[in-house]
Amino acid sequence: MLKRSPARTFSRKMQYTTTHFTRNLFCFSLLVAACTLFTGCSKKSADPNPKVSSEKIDTTQDELKQKDANTAPSSGQKSFQQPDKNTVLSIRSAALAGMDSKDVERLKTIICNANLRLEALLIFGDLQDHLTDPNDGYWNYLEQTGEIITGYSYKTEDWEKKDSLGLTDEEFQQQYGEPVYAHNDYDAKAILRLLEELKLSIYNDAFSQDFDILIELVQKAKETHDVNCVINIYRILHDMDYYLLRYGPEDLGKYVQDKSTILKFYGVLEDYKGTEYYNEEGFLS
Repeated sequence: MLKRSPARTFSRKMQYTTTHFTRNLFCFSLLVAACTLFTGCSKKSADPNPKVSSEKIDTTQDELKQKDANTAPSSGQKSFQQPDKNTVLSIRSAALAGMDSKDVERLKTIICNANLRLEALLIFGDLQDHLTDPNDGYWNYLEQTGEIITGYSYKTEDWEKKDSLGLTDEEFQQQYGEPVYAHNDYDAKAILRLLEELKLSIYNDAFSQDFDILIELVQKAKETHDVNCVINIYRILHDMDYYLLRYGPEDLGKYVQDKSTILKFYGVLEDYKGTEYYNEEGFLS
């Protein structure tokens, strides 16, 4: 009987709650998993670097590797000096103007959960390594719902003789690989529908543009399987969570010893651009 993937399955029975949405959205192993996100897009796609053991294992069940806390997902963009609390409160007030309080709380919950999930996968996990390969099975979370293949597992003895068999990666996978399955409730289409729905509750033009950019990035991620789309999605969620809907240094800083991740500010939100607080070099004092 084929083994399934318990550790990296971020979706369970479909419930329309913010928790389940974010588990599946930024499960890109994704978007999450997200978020885990994706190896071999089909049974005929070869995983060039599968993990092996004496028993068959799930290639997506690696233990999270603790990375340098000062290392952010790389895509060439620098971080800015973080804004102070008064600046955040001012920008927040403008961004949420006119919104119903229930919509605000729902939005905060969704963005917070999505940011923390994707942050754990990108900074402390190996999600970026997986998604660097456009054929990695984690991308299947964006492609389809239901039962999906997220990778392949191999017996140690089979993997150790791989080079001597004279098989291509695809041939070896077909003969010796065992598909690893996961269940996914939210593909890219469902994610986009929810982002569009959230956007309807927003009246501020700049904040609405942030969601336009998120929507565009999800669409592009599905079309191109470009890891930089996922990294840029994370940066928007990070700034939106820590420096718009919450004030990370105060709300979370007192609970952690290493504040380096919380104190990063990427300056990607439209809400700050064009204001007195922002210039190309960072934030004005």
